[in-house]
Amino acid sequence: MNLNKSLKRTGIILFSTITLAGVTVPGMSNAKVLADSVKSTHVEQNNSISKDSTSKQGNNISKLFKKADKYISMDGNQYVLSDEASKDFSKQELDTIQSQINNANESIKLSLNNKKVFTTVNHASKSITNYIPNTNTNNNNRKFGHMLYRYGSNKVTMGWNYVRLYMNKTTTQGVITGGIAITARITDMLATVLTDGLASVLADLVITGLAAYLGYVSVTAIKGGTYVDLNTIEMEINNAGWQ
Repeated sequence: MNLNKSLKRTGIILFSTITLAGVTVPGMSNAKVLADSVKSTHVEQNNSISKDSTSKQGNNISKLFKKADKYISMDGNQYVLSDEASKDFSKQELDTIQSQINNANESIKLSLNNKKVFTTVNHASKSITNYIPNTNTNNNNRKFGHMLYRYGSNKVTMGWNYVRLYMNKTTTQGVITGGIAITARITDMLATVLTDGLASVLADLVITGLAAYLGYVSVTAIKGGTYVDLNTIEMEINNAGWQ
């Protein structure tokens, strides 16, 4: 279930280089979301955060990766690029795609060796998921009005070119409250699949962006767990919703 809230985001972009699990990509040196307009409506399925492109170069890379996705598969616990991709992409594009794959594979290796998380590999969805222990103890569904909410899980799902962060009800409430402790928690979760530096930047984006997306509601208004889709190329929130 997606939250039907529209977030208008503006800001000054300071370009630097940010490393995604070892691969250098265009990004912002200071991730900042300014909620100039938050429109509250009813809850619907499949409604995304509206957003403007913050980087033409980053947008082009995102389009490249989207086009390349059909040529990516998983062999065991690693991503591989089909030889057929050479028919559709230039050598420079293939090098960019392969670099992203190589570093995603390195993230998988790190996740599988991380004793603090439980990692699963889903070949059908071409993704891995890191479950954070001792944070999913109350997964009962609860109905509020016409909506059915789940307490949810704390976990991070990573594809070869995307990251989805899941936060249970308690963690989501912490995001609304804000503070150093919750920022550190979100950073630690993201750092199970990303470099520490990128995880820190995206944690700030989650804290500010999700709060604005939820309309800065009170803690008691959070009825269940949430998820956030993170674009690590354009440094944006692509989507968010209820678990």
